[in-house]
Amino acid sequence: MNKAMRWILAIALLSASGVALSGQPIKVDQAVEAQLRAGKQVDVLVLLDDSAEQAELRLEEASLPELSRRNEAEYNASMQRRTQKFAALKRNFKTIVSGDDLENLQDYSVLPVLEIRLKSPQALERLKTHPRVKSIDENRQAYPQLIHSLPLIGQPLVSANGFSGAGTSVCVLDTGIQATAFSPTNTAGDPATSSAQDIRPIPLSSWRRRRVHS
Repeated sequence: MNKAMRWILAIALLSASGVALSGQPIKVDQAVEAQLRAGKQVDVLVLLDDSAEQAELRLEEASLPELSRRNEAEYNASMQRRTQKFAALKRNFKTIVSGDDLENLQDYSVLPVLEIRLKSPQALERLKTHPRVKSIDENRQAYPQLIHSLPLIGQPLVSANGFSGAGTSVCVLDTGIQATAFSPTNTAGDPATSSAQDIRPIPLSSWRRRRVHS
């Protein structure tokens, strides 16, 4: 048996056993199966195994700095490569699992994730037997659970010291800032009372003594 035939046989065996190409069991939300058996349609998020694509990207971008440190042109080129590889992965996936009882709702271009509407148990079985599927979860609305997250940021202590957040402006920065070139007119708070010093980290012990403008 040549190498190609052994590879094909391995994929077939993995598919039949409910194991993803990564060697890990496929995670399937039990609520999805229950609703389909009850004759309902279910919207699911399908996570694909992108290990092969990630390995290719690492080889192609070995000479580049880490993603967060690339300049705009390098970053855009990286996203384009990622989009192309994931598009090919998803195109092959859709070809294999397609059917009238399955509807593609949404694609995420730089993630190995698709949103799919399942209309029958048979559609779910096709997803489960695909070797690149890692997990299938119902796409349900999630609600924030703050019991763990608030202690991580010290909120209970701050609240106990009288800082509830009332009357405070909040600015969310997801790309970082250069404090030495900070412009007060770019803040979400009152420009007259904001400065570069106001947005630098401040020890928790000093919160009693000063008001922070973000």
